[in-house]
Amino acid sequence: MSITDEEYHKRKWGHYPSLGVLLGALRIPDHYFGWSTASDNVFDWLSRLAGVAVTVKENTGLLSDATDPQLVERLPEDLRRLESELESAAKFFTEQAAVVRDLRYAYKRDKRL
Repeated sequence: MSITDEEYHKRKWGHYPSLGVLLGALRIPDHYFGWSTASDNVFDWLSRLAGVAVTVKENTGLLSDATDPQLVERLPEDLRRLESELESAAKFFTEQAAVVRDLRYAYKRDKRL
């Protein structure tokens, strides 16, 4: 079952109604999607990363109980790589938040907010 365009718009912009009115019909710039539909993009990466992180968090006992010597040897490097990617994702969101904060402060100074 898929949702209608109107339902999707409400889901995406519902918490930000004025932004939805001003920006809701605009497309995300192509450079966020890669050079083809098969290319990896930031949205797919963030979704996969969140899925891996949650799976790791919910199964820490299984990781701690691992006994296969090859897996145990490689596990710290996988965890380091996952940690690094999560930090990169956090930086991505921190940078986006800074843009939004600067814009909000600009509106506040202009007394439009």
